[in-house]
Amino acid sequence: MSKHRQRNKLGKDHGHAPPASTAHPVVSPPETELPKNTQAVGDKHFYKCPERAIWTAFQKWDITISAITMFAVIAASTIYAFQLFEMRKSTNAATAAAKIAGDALTDSTNKFEADERPYVVVTLVAFAEKPVVGGTMSATVMLKNTGKTPAINIHFHREIGYFENAPTNFAEWVAKANGNISSGTLGAGIDTTIQISHPYVLKGEDIDEIQIGKSKVFVFGVCTYQSVFNKDATYETYVCSFYNPQGVGANALNGAAAKEGNEIK
Repeated sequence: MSKHRQRNKLGKDHGHAPPASTAHPVVSPPETELPKNTQAVGDKHFYKCPERAIWTAFQKWDITISAITMFAVIAASTIYAFQLFEMRKSTNAATAAAKIAGDALTDSTNKFEADERPYVVVTLVAFAEKPVVGGTMSATVMLKNTGKTPAINIHFHREIGYFENAPTNFAEWVAKANGNISSGTLGAGIDTTIQISHPYVLKGEDIDEIQIGKSKVFVFGVCTYQSVFNKDATYETYVCSFYNPQGVGANALNGAAAKEGNEIK
């Protein structure tokens, strides 16, 4: 055996390690560098668009600004609505207060005028004489202003007549009174006397009817006047009295008031 083979044999027999393998070691391939603006997903590459990223950011800001703006609008609207509500409450309260004050002033004014205005009343109706055959009809009407201020623009309408029923055409009386051209003034606490007569000559049958109450001699009319406080308002005092054949004594010629026609308005 040759020396070479002996060495190999001795080498093997003596536990020497075999010579290293001459095969190439496994080396991992280097990672592939991705192109700029790309993103790897699995084994595929996607291009990342910088403009889209900018647009997305812009959209986020736009949405944020829109949300802030909407919130501001809602907040402003809420505040405005609340202020409007409070303003309406204040306005309504002021209106109500003004109405109450106005009503109170009106009531106060009306009460003052009612207390201070003139009041013309009929204090007496007296016939000049007892109705007799061949006589005429005449009477006296006395008026007095019992108010605290003068009665101005006074107009009278008065009549005396022989009727079965009491005259009640009050509107006609007022129209005739206001149709008089002349007018007067009656001071507070002052009275005035008006004479009334009619040329009709009474007959025997007239006296008989008067005695049994079938017909009566009536004195009737109206006095219209105004107040210094309100010249647009006209007041009216009516009179309607008749001769009472049953009257005796000092008041025998005093007229008796009819059921209607003696109002003060």
